[in-house]
Amino acid sequence: IYLCFMKSYGFLLVMSIVLSGFSCSGGKMNTPLLVGTFNKGSDNGLFLYDFNLKEGSVKPVAGSDAGINPAFFCFSGKGDLIYTINEVGTYNGIDKSGGLTTLKYDRNSGQIQKLSDMAVPNGGPCHISISADNGFLFIANYDGGSVAVITLDEGGIPEKISDTIFYEKEGKGRFGYDRRDN
Repeated sequence: IYLCFMKSYGFLLVMSIVLSGFSCSGGKMNTPLLVGTFNKGSDNGLFLYDFNLKEGSVKPVAGSDAGINPAFFCFSGKGDLIYTINEVGTYNGIDKSGGLTTLKYDRNSGQIQKLSDMAVPNGGPCHISISADNGFLFIANYDGGSVAVITLDEGGIPEKISDTIFYEKEGKGRFGYDRRDN
């Protein structure tokens, strides 16, 4: 489920209700709701809420530093890791790159902890997915017209970019550089 709405501090992007399955307790149906925001990098960018499906109410649980503009995410096969892409054109001082942030999700406490981050070449990441064997992440980059393949270690932590697939398309990307220059 994707919803956008305006707040005084910017846009909130409600990204998904898929952290875990539904749980019923005393007639209430609750599920975790993960919310990513376009932030300035100094604020928490990812928030966990308890969403009551029966009443339609939300209660804040935790916030986490997911880097700047955590625009899309996916989960490890076990559901204990959250991989977010940081939708920017320059990441950690590296021009024409976006970011990948890995977070640990503790289902019992509801806490989210940042584990690692890395720059991903070609800027403007817009989608992330995980391979069926949980060994790789795939990050589509809007501006660079490419897909980065990231190798995961046995614990699910990103190790390195093992491949980049480029797609030919003329024109300027969203962050202003020519896609053919990559």
